[in-house]
Amino acid sequence: MPKRANKRKDAMIKLERVEKRYGQGPYVLAGIDLEVARGSTMALVGPSGCGKTTTLKLINRLVRPTGGRVLVDGHDIAQRDVAELRRGIGYVVQEAGLFPHMTAAENVDVVPRLLGFPAERRERRRRELFELLGLEHGRFADRYPLELSGGQRQRVGLARALAANPEVLLMDEPFGALDPVIRRRLQREFIDLKSKLGKTVVIVTHDMEEAFLLADQVAILRRGALEQLGSPAEIKRAPASDFVRQMLGHEVTVDAGDDDPAEETVQVSR
Repeated sequence: MPKRANKRKDAMIKLERVEKRYGQGPYVLAGIDLEVARGSTMALVGPSGCGKTTTLKLINRLVRPTGGRVLVDGHDIAQRDVAELRRGIGYVVQEAGLFPHMTAAENVDVVPRLLGFPAERRERRRRELFELLGLEHGRFADRYPLELSGGQRQRVGLARALAANPEVLLMDEPFGALDPVIRRRLQREFIDLKSKLGKTVVIVTHDMEEAFLLADQVAILRRGALEQLGSPAEIKRAPASDFVRQMLGHEVTVDAGDDDPAEETVQVSR
């Protein structure tokens, strides 16, 4: 049986027996149970096709479950207005996903503007975030994404995700496209940032080293199922299977395909 960490109180995010399939095809997720404690960081890690990106997208309803429930702050997200839900969840993707026709300032202001923040409040918040993320507002606010380096774009993307001060932050391979030096620098900055902000963070990564560096809890997925859940120390001390031991040894064989929607599939017994 896979080793699972004890459930913790005050879960900010909770997945209860969540299943996902596309159409009449086989199951992509086979009854996932996860809890992410308020203010903690969880990494979803595993080979391509294991279901980690689908799991992340379930939290902000970019993907809807076939079965089970997803709760955020104690509320079933299926019962919430989807636009309202997403405005309260920051989302950071690889290469930042900035709007190319908007300046850095305009990108950061997107959600606060939708929420009706007055211009003065938007600028104050933007300046706070630029300073927090090491971007000089006077130099970078009016630049377009193509005028920024990869690391600068990623910082702007993170500022945009944090602009409305959401309690939850979702990050999908946020550092994966960066060169190793910039990637390591941003990882260190993120560790410092999360201690200051106290957000609940879920991050997807292929990299076990990155997962152990950034997360309080690590969920290792394989073929749509949870292989092991625990702290980095627990997983290192007691890997639950040969697959986890391979992950720790960086000798993982890719199972199948790209994440989402062509995830590796698994049959669910009924």
